[in-house]
Amino acid sequence: MIRLRETGSYTCGKQVLSHAGNRYRIVDGLLDELLASFPAISLVGPRAAGKTTTAVRRGGTVLRLDRPEVRQSVAASPDAMLAGLRPPVILDEWQEVPELLGAVKRSVDENPAPGRYILTGSVRAELENRVWPGTGRLLQIPMYGMSVREILRRASTSPFIDRVIAGGTDAVTAPDEALNVRG
Repeated sequence: MIRLRETGSYTCGKQVLSHAGNRYRIVDGLLDELLASFPAISLVGPRAAGKTTTAVRRGGTVLRLDRPEVRQSVAASPDAMLAGLRPPVILDEWQEVPELLGAVKRSVDENPAPGRYILTGSVRAELENRVWPGTGRLLQIPMYGMSVREILRRASTSPFIDRVIAGGTDAVTAPDEALNVRG
């Protein structure tokens, strides 16, 4: 049985699995592919799903808007703050400065090169309820907590159904070690 511990790690039987680090997420391949084609991506999902960690691994510049000094500087002049930053620019907790959406729109209109911005935030409703002409400028990618495949470091393997479709039942093999469902 897989259980979340208070330390942020997981247990699977007797094995302790760290939540942090360079763990491959299922969304990683999709995100990299979309960053090569779209100027701005928004990772949306529940708190502690790994949105910031996933975005920050792409390098570039990180603006953490949950920090008061950063939030105040960006709110004072969003367009000026975005100018000249090394892409991809990670706008973590963007909903703290909603005016940033307009600045991202103007920046993308001026230069629609792919991979310029990654916005992260825990509040999907802020973007959906806001009247903003972001169509074609900002692509939303949902992100959720870690799946069993990700926890067991098997996220890069094909999902079960994909293996069955591609190779029939002969393509499906039993795992190397059995999962302990009793804990």
